[in-house]
Amino acid sequence: MPDIRVTIGSRRTSTDAGGRYSLRGIPSGTQTLVVQSNDVPRQTFQVDVNAPSTRFDARVCSMTLDYSCSGLNGSPNSD
Repeated sequence: MPDIRVTIGSRRTSTDAGGRYSLRGIPSGTQTLVVQSNDVPRQTFQVDVNAPSTRFDARVCSMTLDYSCSGLNGSPNSD
C-alpha cells in the first residue's frame, strides 16, 4: 500500500507505490515503529534495530469498504 506514514521517534517517511520504506539515523536497540494513514488505523510494532541495517516487514489492513491487506516492507537503519 502506498502513502502509509511510517514513524520511529522523530524520523518519518511514507511508503512508496510498492509499500516500501526506509528510515535512516535510527538508534540501535528496541524502537517503536508506528504506521498509519487515512485508510490504515494506527498500528505499532516493536523493532530491534541493529547496525548497520535492519529489515522489518509488517502486514497492515485498510479500513475502507474493500478492507484490503498488504505488506509493508522496509528498513529502519541505525546510525
